Amino acid sequence: MCPTAFTQASRQQLELQEQQQQHHQQPEQQRLMETAALSLLLQHPSMRCQHAICSLLCVSKGMQATVQHACSGLLPVSLDTTASAEGCCASSSSSSSSSGGSSSPGRATARAAQQAESFAAWLARHAALVQHLTVRMNGQQPAALRTAALLTHSLQQAAAAAAAGGGWRLQSCSVAGLPGSCLLPWLPACHLTRLELSCEALPPAAAAAAAAAAAAADASSVGQPGAAAAGQQLQPAVPSSSCQATFLCCSRSLVWSSLAGLTRLRSLLLQHAEADALLPAVSGLTCLTELRLVKLSGGSVPALQRLPAAQLRRLSVCVSPNIHGWQRKQLQPQLAYLSALTSLCCTGEGLFAVQAHDSLPPALRALTVVDCPSPQPLLPLTQLRVLQMNAATTPAAGLAQLAAHLRCLTCVQLCYERDPGVIAAAAGGWAALPLLRLELRVYPGPVTAGAIQALAQLRGLTHLTIQGFDVQFEASPSQFGAVLQQLTGLRELKLASLKMMPEQQQQQQQQQLVADAGLGGAGAVDAAAGLVQPIHAAPLPQQAPHSSDVGMQLLLRAVARLPQLATFWFIRFPVSSAAAAELAAASRLTALRLDECELADEAVAALAARLVGLRSLSLNWNFQLSDAVVGVIAGQLTGLSELALCSTRVGGSAQALRAALPGLRLVLL
Repeated sequence: MCPTAFTQASRQQLELQEQQQQHHQQPEQQRLMETAALSLLLQHPSMRCQHAICSLLCVSKGMQATVQHACSGLLPVSLDTTASAEGCCASSSSSSSSSGGSSSPGRATARAAQQAESFAAWLARHAALVQHLTVRMNGQQPAALRTAALLTHSLQQAAAAAAAGGGWRLQSCSVAGLPGSCLLPWLPACHLTRLELSCEALPPAAAAAAAAAAAAADASSVGQPGAAAAGQQLQPAVPSSSCQATFLCCSRSLVWSSLAGLTRLRSLLLQHAEADALLPAVSGLTCLTELRLVKLSGGSVPALQRLPAAQLRRLSVCVSPNIHGWQRKQLQPQLAYLSALTSLCCTGEGLFAVQAHDSLPPALRALTVVDCPSPQPLLPLTQLRVLQMNAATTPAAGLAQLAAHLRCLTCVQLCYERDPGVIAAAAGGWAALPLLRLELRVYPGPVTAGAIQALAQLRGLTHLTIQGFDVQFEASPSQFGAVLQQLTGLRELKLASLKMMPEQQQQQQQQQLVADAGLGGAGAVDAAAGLVQPIHAAPLPQQAPHSSDVGMQLLLRAVARLPQLATFWFIRFPVSSAAAAELAAASRLTALRLDECELADEAVAALAARLVGLRSLSLNWNFQLSDAVVGVIAGQLTGLSELALCSTRVGGSAQALRAALPGLRLVLL
């Protein structure tokens, strides 16, 4: 044989061997990828991605079997239609002039319905993969009721598959914006440890149909096992819209028994309608360590006396306000029987004000209440570390008692509402406490000079809010700036609608007080000594044409010098370009709100040139602002994620701003 023929034959033989080798390797590689190696890879935490797993399920039947085996009970799965709806609402106002404005909400609703239907179909087939299930919808969407019916049908199928030996290791379930109690009969009791149900009220027609269906279900379930009754109510096919309310309604006894059967639950959130409907069934959940009840009605408060006390560590209760008038009923339950409780949060409009005769759990370390006029119920809580009162009326002497007895306190947060006399009576006791957050919401009376002077002693304060509606503020801007300079730990400062004293009037009052002190009288001497001096070195010019603006510049200079300030709100104050230039030195700001401040384009330019770290900016109701600020914001504030420009002259260039900052959430009205 010639060498050429030999070479050609050898080459053909080698190619044949390679083909045979590849032919044998392909099934081997496929088996390897669909068995051990892939199983190990899928069990790594980085692979627990909803989109990645869904893609793998579509590759082949072998891959699907491998994924179902390797990822059983490991996958967090979520359906969230609120983000797209909110995005449409945020942008619809700016695009309504060009596109009609009515199509975006319609498209969002249609998209939400399509997402829900696809999600429910997927869940029916692959529920065994799910470890954490999260569903969030806008309760006002027409798709919410149908989604609840679809999910109920899917979970019913998953429960049937699990009963047949398919297995279902769901550990947590969070449902918001749709009726969640209808899902309870189909949740796996053996593994579920965390449950969150937040249901908006059903539409009137659906609510009427639901009530009728529930009444019929209660009547038909008498003398029947719960599962049989449930089987009679849930049809094998997803119902039409006219029958969805009936499909969703289980008998109340079945819902209660279903919740009571989730005996491994350790954390439970019930919100809106779910809180009132399901609270009576909570008493049997003996493993519960955390219970949160949001928007509970006043009529359900007595049920708090029958909570599982053995292991409950954290309890949070928010009672809905009384919409039939403003009577302040005292609904504080006696909770001392919850001996293991370490954190208690009880809030509500005019409710849960701790009275002198009330008893509280003795092991509390964190307590949030509306008010505690008398310190007596708190004095036995020697382990208390965190105390928050949302409408405090405790006088200075009571605050001093708390400071003397509760030596473990490390964080106190106080909010005062409406009555300026309460603030004046309490201000003398603030400095005795480790006060970190203070909110003064005053309507309509003044913020007194004594209260302002007391602020200067709160060196550990991190959050300060003072707001009202044209409230008299007994200090000039420069005088208040001197107070703020003492609060070097401030991280958040919110000021709104305060009528500060003019600089010239403040100087005249100071001179009068000094004169009175010279004439004698201990009260006059104390008042003169207690005044906070302005932060400027030299006195303001007596005839300065813009003395009020000079004072505002001094105030904003003091704000800019606060070394840790990250959030600043300044609402309904005149801010000139010179004052804005002073504020621009606050280089650590990440959130700034200057609403209704008479800002000009030049003022925004001065701020944008230096506050390059801003993430959130609100410039609402500054009617002088024009499209000129768009280029400045787009060029300088490249890190912005939120921008509000309501009621300004910014209009046509908003699209350019979106193009320059694609991650920006822009609000234009």
